[in-house]
Amino acid sequence: MNTTLKPGAIAQMAGGLILLIGVFLPWVSIDAFGEDFTKSGFSMDGGPGLLGIFCFLIALAVGGLVAVKTFANVNLPDQVLGFDWPQIWLMLSLSATLITVGRWIGADSTGIGLILSSLASIAMLVGSFLELKAGAGAPRSSAPPTPF
Repeated sequence: MNTTLKPGAIAQMAGGLILLIGVFLPWVSIDAFGEDFTKSGFSMDGGPGLLGIFCFLIALAVGGLVAVKTFANVNLPDQVLGFDWPQIWLMLSLSATLITVGRWIGADSTGIGLILSSLASIAMLVGSFLELKAGAGAPRSSAPPTPF
C-alpha cells in the first residue's frame, strides 16, 4: 500500500471531493418576478446540465482513481491508450476547468456551487500538473523499442 501523500495527490483528491459537492450546490442564481430561482449543475436545462454531469464524472474519476491508487492495494495499468495516468488526469482536470470557468464567465449571475466547482477544478488541474511533473523524471523502460 502506497500511503505517501504528495502535494499533487492531495490537491487532486481534495479538488475532486469539493467538485463533487459543488455540482449539487447552486450554479446559477436568478432573481426574477420577486422570487429567487437557483439551478445546480445537475438541474440546468439543456447543455449546461450535461456539463454538470461531466464535471461530476470527472471528479469521480480523478479523485477516486488517485485515492484508490494511493490508499488501496490496487495496481492500475501503466498506460491506457498510450497515455500515462498523470497525463489522463491532466486532460480530465483541464476539461473540468474549462467547463466550470467557461460557465462562470458566460453566466449573468453565479452561485456558490459554480464558484466552488471552478476553484476545485483548478485545484485538480494544479495537482495533476504537479503529478505529471513529478513523474517526468521517473525512469522509463531502458530497453530500446522493438521492431514490428
